[in-house]
Amino acid sequence: MSDLDEDTGTKLLRILVEQSTVGQAINLPPPSPPPSIVTVSALWFLSIMSSLAATTWAMLCLEWCAFLTEGIQAEDYEGMAEKRQRRFEAVKRWRMHLVVASIPFFLHISLFLFLAGLWSRLWDVNRQLGLIVGIPTLIIASSYLIATLLPMFTEAPFFTSVTEMTQPLADPCPTHLPMDFKVLREDI
Repeated sequence: MSDLDEDTGTKLLRILVEQSTVGQAINLPPPSPPPSIVTVSALWFLSIMSSLAATTWAMLCLEWCAFLTEGIQAEDYEGMAEKRQRRFEAVKRWRMHLVVASIPFFLHISLFLFLAGLWSRLWDVNRQLGLIVGIPTLIIASSYLIATLLPMFTEAPFFTSVTEMTQPLADPCPTHLPMDFKVLREDI
């Protein structure tokens, strides 16, 4: 039986009321979905919203990057260099690299919200199935967090765009070993 259907007792009560009352109106409370369905729906809608936000930001960044080279003619090299430099300085001032770095973050959040909703739904349907899906999901989420946070606190040879975006949050930490991602990117 689906969680979205009314339970059997409510169905029987409705049928009984309809058959026993002729011309009399009896108000029954409308059926409400179980809290687990509301939770799963909320997680999945947040997942969709997060992925749509990432898609929108990706399209905006693509347009901004196209604007950087748009309208620059090769006839006047000095003017071309000045115009390109002004645009580049504006990109740095507006911290476009953080906007670009946030796109994978929103996609990752979307994935984890979807997996949390899936796990919650499967857990309600069948506990064993919930465990089968939940344990790998927990392993994936843990390894993702380790891979994202480790470069902020050690001199790890790798980093992600989410690491770069969350790096300012770790700066006040006393155990933080300073690491300049821009220097690391230039080395690669």
